[in-house]
Amino acid sequence: MRQTSATEYFSIIPESVLYADISSNAVRVYGVLRRHADKDDNTCHPGKGRIAALARMSERSVDRAVNELVAGGFVTIHHRRNPDNPEQYLSNQYVIHSTPRAGDPTPRADDPTPPALVTVPPRAGGAVTIVKEPEPINQTPSPSSDDSEFDTFWQIYPRKIARKKCEQWWHKHATDVASDILDAATTAAKQWRQDNTEPRYIPHPYTWLNQERWKDHTPLPAPEKEVRPYDTQPTQCDTCDGTRYISTEDKHGRSWAAPCPDCN
Repeated sequence: MRQTSATEYFSIIPESVLYADISSNAVRVYGVLRRHADKDDNTCHPGKGRIAALARMSERSVDRAVNELVAGGFVTIHHRRNPDNPEQYLSNQYVIHSTPRAGDPTPRADDPTPPALVTVPPRAGGAVTIVKEPEPINQTPSPSSDDSEFDTFWQIYPRKIARKKCEQWWHKHATDVASDILDAATTAAKQWRQDNTEPRYIPHPYTWLNQERWKDHTPLPAPEKEVRPYDTQPTQCDTCDGTRYISTEDKHGRSWAAPCPDCN
């Protein structure tokens, strides 16, 4: 039987975590925390930088993954302070759970309730004051209507230069005229396509917005319907009664349909 070397370590991921409705990053961070957890009390306190390095992701991604694990009840966070200097924070203490745990909800930054203080013995000497305090949670804000309308404009406008500058102008000036700008951008883009305008001759979007060139574009008139010959009603002919054919006979009494001389 092959001997397992000391360099081969394992981190067990419970099925409750593996199949949970969380991201793959969250599962990976759970594995890193589980690998560091004490076998007796399932606690660990690796720094965020170490977690990020081992999980091969940024610290912001670690924040999001930890938030998912806390929300799912797989991890509980205690925010530690140095007992000798209460103003100094230590690395978080993580309590790892194999099954979802219905604990305290994740604290919000705007929660007016003061954090609870808990004193627990550390692994090596002395007592550490643990403060349940909210850590800044990196949440992506829901897009505002301004953001959504600007994204629509950016998709419509055919020349895409200096997006950030255009977006700043939009949030400052386009609040009340966004729909007019979107209509004008749609009209302008259609006109430039019909005219086969080269991209270099299309104004920069910031110039087009800031100089209010969008006021110069009015909706294109609807194209006139092409009148095709078969769309018109033929004039009633007295000779053929509108059938465009007449009956004729030869000297042998045989009859056939011949084109009406007045219609053709």
